[in-house]
Amino acid sequence: MNLCEIAIDCLVEMAAHPNSTQYPLSVRKLISLTVQLAPELERMKLEGDLNGCHSISRLVVALIEAHVALILWTNSEIEQQEAVALMYLLLKVTDMPGCYSAEETCSETTFNAWYLFIDEISVQKPEVSQQLRLVFGDLLLSLLKVLQILLILLSL
Repeated sequence: MNLCEIAIDCLVEMAAHPNSTQYPLSVRKLISLTVQLAPELERMKLEGDLNGCHSISRLVVALIEAHVALILWTNSEIEQQEAVALMYLLLKVTDMPGCYSAEETCSETTFNAWYLFIDEISVQKPEVSQQLRLVFGDLLLSLLKVLQILLILLSL
């Protein structure tokens, strides 16, 4: 295990820890820093570093699964942009190729995060849900396209 993997493991543990919800400012800072990993994720994907991609995907998934409400309820335009960017990062991870020799994919680890995200939007009052759909609508349409491709690939 290299230093990068150990650091990501620490961040995943911090993000997923039940008490982390008591520190929303720290979580928002972690979201901001995680979004900045997008170019690194793209580089790793191009270089075929599937272990590195998987490490980043674990962090993205852990943040979303543990803090979906914080991601949806932003206090500023910057926080909203970072929330959308984090969800687009999840979309990139959903569309990634296999990470293990058994052909397990990063995308399989993202389904629960997507479920929690969509569920949190759908349980809101209709006017709030509509507002969230306006913010995240393009993202959800992109998700449908990725899932359609995954279903086609699974049926082959």
